[in-house]
Amino acid sequence: MAVSDGHRIYLAGGLDAGDRSAAGVFSLDPATGRLTILGSVPSAFHDAAGAFVGGRLLVFGGGSSSGTDLVQAFDPATGRGTVIGHLPTTLSDLSAATVGRTVYLVGGFDGHVPRREIYATGDGTSFRVVGRLPVGLRYPAVAAVGSTIVIAGGQSAHGPVDTVSVFDTADGSVSRIGTLPSPLAHAAAFAIGGRVSWSAAATRPIGRSAP
Repeated sequence: MAVSDGHRIYLAGGLDAGDRSAAGVFSLDPATGRLTILGSVPSAFHDAAGAFVGGRLLVFGGGSSSGTDLVQAFDPATGRGTVIGHLPTTLSDLSAATVGRTVYLVGGFDGHVPRREIYATGDGTSFRVVGRLPVGLRYPAVAAVGSTIVIAGGQSAHGPVDTVSVFDTADGSVSRIGTLPSPLAHAAAFAIGGRVSWSAAATRPIGRSAP
């Protein structure tokens, strides 16, 4: 998981060489390429969503040996990680985007099916459903542009999808705006200059919560 505070990139969790979930938190200086270990969060994870809120790195859900509902916080200033709350349901394979001071969590996997809900939170402790995807998705690529969130691809219950949709944070609507060249999951999206691009990761098995 990678999240920027506007100056540095924070890297957390993931899978190690033994395919085990990790708990370490690192900072990466884009100007120098220097990577510094800062500490760890209480519970190892991968396939979580992250955001930088109030000077802390927040980790939403994720998989270990199975999915979790934990919300973890890491303070770069102190190097301490804590559990601060719980998601409304167990989720891994979800994505996050921030608009203003609100973090939006899109899709995910509850251990049985991909989820349709889009949750909003301002603090990582309280959540509300603010929208629903047309179909449940895990591993969608998302990025915020203004007050909208672009949602590209993802893994439905029937396989990868090629849809590009936008979620309007003002009214909660989800509208399809385009089609990818081919179905895509396990990708990351980013916005630069009002345009959204995405980078695909290598395809991995998706039949379980901890691929």
